[in-house]
Amino acid sequence: MNTAKLDELIAATRSAAIPANMRWLSADSMAALLDMSPRQFAERLACKPGFPRPAREGHPRWNVAEVHEWMKSRRDERMNKRKAA
Repeated sequence: MNTAKLDELIAATRSAAIPANMRWLSADSMAALLDMSPRQFAERLACKPGFPRPAREGHPRWNVAEVHEWMKSRRDERMNKRKAA
């Protein structure tokens, strides 16, 4: 495992003690938290319509609670579609 990945995991672990609604993570840290590469996060999640907006532009930060809520709502939508089929 490379040093950058370890740094990302350490940062994500340290921030776990802070309540999710108060945590704001960079794209790299968010990717590590979601167990994906930063590129996957940027190209597959962050750009999706309805995905939570980052707090700022230059060095964007996403609210962990908002991202989790978005992911939960997407999961619930998929489950409801399966039940209806």
